[in-house]
Amino acid sequence: MRQVLFVIVPEVVLLDVAGAAEAFRLASQLVPDSYELQFVGPHASARSAVGLQLNQLQPLPESVPDSAIVVIAGVSSRGLDLNSAPMKRVADWLTKISGNETVTLMCVCSGSLLAAKAGLLRGRECTTHHEFVETLAKMEPTATVHGNRIFVEDGSVFTSAGVTSGI
Repeated sequence: MRQVLFVIVPEVVLLDVAGAAEAFRLASQLVPDSYELQFVGPHASARSAVGLQLNQLQPLPESVPDSAIVVIAGVSSRGLDLNSAPMKRVADWLTKISGNETVTLMCVCSGSLLAAKAGLLRGRECTTHHEFVETLAKMEPTATVHGNRIFVEDGSVFTSAGVTSGI
């Protein structure tokens, strides 16, 4: 069974989480027990962008198993403070786990910015929500940021413009 870790931070966009999680749930119906979903974060709870409180989040694990998928969901524009303590903690964690080359990284919408902060988009092709394309290009000048793509696959790193393409 392949583990899928959804990284939940304050102001997370619920649709980014639910849409991608639903795709994995449906895939597991077609091939039973193919995915195990886990919801992790820098804190045990996080307020979503619509105000719903998400609780009982698992802590960011010290390591991730081989062939795991890490999903970084987007956050609201007002919640996009990459210098906040929770975002810094997640960026540090992403940098740490990036040594496992069997891990697949999936960024939905502004989740690409958090991956860039962690240095995971260095030299890669990528995309993000149209609102953040210029910001991403400035954050990671070595990346080729595509503003006209709904998703980009570069090796084991997938980035998407929004939830519909992230699914």
